[in-house]
Amino acid sequence: MKTGRGWSINAPLFGIPFGSKHISVHIELPDDADVLPEAYRQFLRYQAGEQDTVQAAHFGDLVAQHRPQWLIDVIRSFAPESTSSDDIRDELQKLLYDLRVRRVSPRPTTTGIRLVDTASGVGAQPQRDGEGGAGGASRPKTKHIDLNLAPQGSKAADLWKDRERAPEIVLLRTAEEIEEKQLKGRAGRYYENGQLFLNMLYPSIGEMKDALEASYATVADLDTMREAAVRQAEKSMVLRVGRAVVFALAKQLNKEWDPDAVRHALAPESLSLAADDFYDSIQSARRSMGRQFRPNRQGEEAQVEDEDDFLRETA
Repeated sequence: MKTGRGWSINAPLFGIPFGSKHISVHIELPDDADVLPEAYRQFLRYQAGEQDTVQAAHFGDLVAQHRPQWLIDVIRSFAPESTSSDDIRDELQKLLYDLRVRRVSPRPTTTGIRLVDTASGVGAQPQRDGEGGAGGASRPKTKHIDLNLAPQGSKAADLWKDRERAPEIVLLRTAEEIEEKQLKGRAGRYYENGQLFLNMLYPSIGEMKDALEASYATVADLDTMREAAVRQAEKSMVLRVGRAVVFALAKQLNKEWDPDAVRHALAPESLSLAADDFYDSIQSARRSMGRQFRPNRQGEEAQVEDEDDFLRETA
């Protein structure tokens, strides 16, 4: 059961990113489902394998795929006002390509294929039809079953068609939205379905905005400058957290990182640390604003020196 805050935080996995407190999902298993009650009948277990506990979240993708159109319309009606972040998502997608991050893909070699051994092993299983081998020695034929191996003849162009997609970025701007996703005091939350919810009231945005405004306090059009400072601070935070997600997903390719370690890297606390470190990002934001406002150069250099002194003292 997922109720209350537990349901609100898990609802995006079921295709319900917004309005979850107005929507309930009930999952009924058929009589022939491959599950059995636990001894004390407190929960269900799968009969196969290690008899893991049946979790509601296991059915998230199935629920999301079968949402009726009227429900999709209701969910959209609760969505916050859309703010375009396509340029950031394109940048993150390029980074995913560069890192060669993928969900599931055959393992490539320099020729684009990997031959499959016809002997018994992880890539094959015995068949009953026929025997083989010289000198009368019998050995059952095998067939290819390991989908992580590409059989001879596979095209290299097909190896990357299931690449990881850049996260869908959802900006939360009200206290109610942030509380619903339990992001108070945290910068973002990433879901396995590819959605990244970001807390746009996170303190590092205001801190970076204040630093940028201090650098350009002498410009004539203060209102425009302040709007630009907010945009730069928000864009910078979104990009930092997004890149942290991409690099965490890339760790799936590292044999030294197990799934639990990857999940910790994607946790809201880890993403918050990435959001906090705006000191490297501020120089790029300052240059971008400088091309628009061209403030007093001497004042800008003094500000840079002050920040460099601060970084040296805190190192």
